[in-house]
Amino acid sequence: QSSFPTAFALLLIAVAASSAFGASVTTQSQLFCRNKANGIRALVPGSCSRFYECHNGITTEYSCPRFYDFKTRSCVSYNPGCTEGAVVTVEAQ
Repeated sequence: QSSFPTAFALLLIAVAASSAFGASVTTQSQLFCRNKANGIRALVPGSCSRFYECHNGITTEYSCPRFYDFKTRSCVSYNPGCTEGAVVTVEAQ
């Protein structure tokens, strides 16, 4: 059995909750989606449940009830290996 329907439902709930309470976007996150393809996602630095998604160059922040799994691109109830508060920086090459 696929867990896709459950994961998709959890993502929809997270999106609805985020939309209902208003998505917060900082200046730094607004720059994240500049010149990026629609649908690009990234975890909010230091968070295991919040993520950014790009659409038409605009950054929207969403929040999952428990955790966001970057590999499955969905909200999940298990910890996919994230450490809350850890910030990973990637240097441009």
